[in-house]
Amino acid sequence: MSSNGGSRNRIGYSSIIIAILLLSSIASSTYGAFPVLPNKKVQYIFIVDEDGVGNITIRYIDSGGIIGEGWIMIPKNLSLDIRVLEGKIVSSHLGPAVYNGQEYIFYNNYSFIYRITGDFILEINYIFNLSSLVVEPYAFFLSPQIGFSSDAKGEVYIYLPKESEVDSYIVYELSQGSVSFELKESEQFNIIYLNQINNIDRVAIEYEVTYLGAYTNLTLNNFYIYTPNRYIGLAKKILYLYNYSYPKFHELFGFELSKKIEVILFPPKYSDFIAGIAGFVPFESGTLGAINLNMIYFRTLKGNIEITAIHELAHHFIWAMGVDPGTLWIHEGLATYLSIEIGDYLGYSTVAEEYRETYNMLVAQLDSLGFIQGWGMEPIDTAYYYAAAYYIFDDIGERYGGLDFYKELFRRLSEYESIDTYIFVSVLDSLVPDDMYDYFKKTGFYIEATVNIESIKTEVEDILDSLPDWIFPFNLIIYSLYLSSLLATGRHLYTAAEHLMQTAKLMGESINILAYSAIIIYFISIVVVSLYVYIKKKGY
Repeated sequence: MSSNGGSRNRIGYSSIIIAILLLSSIASSTYGAFPVLPNKKVQYIFIVDEDGVGNITIRYIDSGGIIGEGWIMIPKNLSLDIRVLEGKIVSSHLGPAVYNGQEYIFYNNYSFIYRITGDFILEINYIFNLSSLVVEPYAFFLSPQIGFSSDAKGEVYIYLPKESEVDSYIVYELSQGSVSFELKESEQFNIIYLNQINNIDRVAIEYEVTYLGAYTNLTLNNFYIYTPNRYIGLAKKILYLYNYSYPKFHELFGFELSKKIEVILFPPKYSDFIAGIAGFVPFESGTLGAINLNMIYFRTLKGNIEITAIHELAHHFIWAMGVDPGTLWIHEGLATYLSIEIGDYLGYSTVAEEYRETYNMLVAQLDSLGFIQGWGMEPIDTAYYYAAAYYIFDDIGERYGGLDFYKELFRRLSEYESIDTYIFVSVLDSLVPDDMYDYFKKTGFYIEATVNIESIKTEVEDILDSLPDWIFPFNLIIYSLYLSSLLATGRHLYTAAEHLMQTAKLMGESINILAYSAIIIYFISIVVVSLYVYIKKKGY
């Protein structure tokens, strides 16, 4: 679907892996559930400054009995300060955090047995730099994973800067969606209090701020970012990535992009996060806009934000080659394939392989892939669309030579001003020994022109070259049909183009019969006219 005038659509990228992991963690929130004991509670305290840096405290409290046990999920790769304020830990164990067979990448399970002397209070403190993502005026807070033994009550305190707009707060629990909250205040902070949280959950907050920090323009060759100073390091990371990957795109497509590309780092909405929207490129006023990257993916496994960024850059090259954004299955399938292959080439092999495995797992559940022909820009559940589109390009790459094959395919496609499904399949068919029309029909595609117009066109051109001048006007009629077919092809009216070219071919192959019939009719006409004139003169 193309965009006209001031309307705006976008070519986006969803992180299917993140969405699947997220859903699996939410689904496991009732795993190992026990009745909540009134004497046990776990408090999560998030103090977030203007730059989004979080000072996080987890406080485990038990005020009943003599001996107790519990567990808490804690980050793997951060510096933690673990202290017992009251009571004593008898034994403890640090192991992987696993639920429903899914191991958390960034978290361990810290389990402990303790002795209570009055109260038992365990406190864990750490700093988390990207607790909130702030690009004024918008901000998005996402808690680290909340996880604790299900027999304890969970409470959450989130301290946001006083310069944040209270009226803009929208609070979510991933297990429930939007939730109500109690607002408390101090001199420096607005405090959001949730008095009951599931033992496996996260909290997210959309909010706005009234302050404005310093910004910097960064440029590196073909790319530029206008970024808050707090994110200069992240912005440079993306610019360096593009500087490394751009030569590979230039090698594959054989041309340079005609203009510098703006890159925008944005804090997501909750809906973006849940849907796994990792990035997008808006299509407005007949052209592609800036590359937009969801900053939450800086908090995921190394390689996720990088492969997302490569995917969005691929859209610019695919568009410049001539693929209209309306042919979304080509845009998204090819961008996904290229981002995984180039990401692998640049060293992000772990994430690249995870994407391959996930897409192949989804495709294995499908009977047909042809549904992606109807992929539009309206919001839909895109997991199977991305998987099916990726599979086609990956399968073709596996059959015929990977990126080297696509390099030659892109060279051939660049000869066309506009590339849609038929042009793509037609050029692909001319490049490989197999019948690609049949390949796509077997995957469930409907190819409008069932006969290769190019081959008929060659036959008609041979006929036109061999026609003698004396058969006028039949040569002119055939040539007119030939030109009309070319015009219809240029407007993607392939069925009409095929009929016109077939008619021109039929007339050309029947030219002798047509010519001699015309000669006979001509002489019969002369005889009839002569006889008529003779009769009139004799006065009969």
